[in-house]
Amino acid sequence: GFGVQVAKALGAKVTAICSAKNAEYVKSLGADQVHGYDSAEGSVPKLGEKEDKFDCVYDTVSAPAEPGNVDYEPQARPLLRCTDSNLPRDLNAKPARPAMYVAINASPADWARGLAYAALPFLNLQRRGYKLVMTEHKKEPLEWLASAVEKGQLSAHADDVSLEQKLELTREHVNVGLERIKSRRTKGKVVFGVSETAWDEYLDKHKSS
Repeated sequence: GFGVQVAKALGAKVTAICSAKNAEYVKSLGADQVHGYDSAEGSVPKLGEKEDKFDCVYDTVSAPAEPGNVDYEPQARPLLRCTDSNLPRDLNAKPARPAMYVAINASPADWARGLAYAALPFLNLQRRGYKLVMTEHKKEPLEWLASAVEKGQLSAHADDVSLEQKLELTREHVNVGLERIKSRRTKGKVVFGVSETAWDEYLDKHKSS
């Protein structure tokens, strides 16, 4: 949800991938187009001409380091406008900036490259056209996010399981929340309340908004 909203706030044209049943919800977050991964086309949309391709793919799903999980990069990378395989080879041509495949999880090799780059920024070992998101604690991005919230460009939506079970910060509920995230079936954010009273206040506000 935040990925779609942040991209729209930055002025991007957004095509989101989700299940068909969540298409309207994702559109309500600001997505210009939605592709159902459970459609006849398959996990990613089928594109035609080069103009239809994307400058960035933001992968929030793949977890190649975890057994049994699918790595969507081989399927999604062809959606990019310009990759290593089609960069100009003419040495006199103006260098083309490759489109970026941005991921929040990665293979062990990509994690090693990402951590090395975080520790030694002058030593960029990440693959060309690929970026692993590494958390950076800086004032400016947080101020930008706060401004986006104030402008109504960014809002949080609690996942149904959080609302139905009133998840609190207990070992049992934290495990429920983690399993919900790992299921990749969340619709919004997994939220934990600090007490029953806090949940009641939140739900009253949630119903009235």
